[in-house]
Amino acid sequence: MTYEEVLQIKNTTNEDDTLLKTRQKKFGITFLQAELNLGLLYDLLNKHIGIFNIEMMGKKAKYWLHVNEPKKYKSHCNTWNYISITGKGTYFNKREAITFCDSGYIGFCCEADSKNEMPVLRAFGEWLEMIKGDKV
Repeated sequence: MTYEEVLQIKNTTNEDDTLLKTRQKKFGITFLQAELNLGLLYDLLNKHIGIFNIEMMGKKAKYWLHVNEPKKYKSHCNTWNYISITGKGTYFNKREAITFCDSGYIGFCCEADSKNEMPVLRAFGEWLEMIKGDKV
């Protein structure tokens, strides 16, 4: 899936909680697929962050340095399970890159601007193409 396609789905599902919880379905994946393919996503995120940093050299201050290992959580009331992938940057240690929740929600770079979310959305699109055949 291209960056533009990922961005369009992200933007059209950004209005309220109900739409946010349809993201996995709109991207054509399940929470289990995300959980089973975290290593691949982790590698692709680091790859695209490296490429982006080279592309932006001299044009934009470096934002992401790398992503941290994915972590799995249960909510406090044991209602939802979720996976958080955070990134380390030049002035932060742990900022959201991608979050998956078994409610159907996928969160992207809540504090990054439209430029700095590009490597994350590109990596996500490439990852989707690679795992789509796996209908878990």
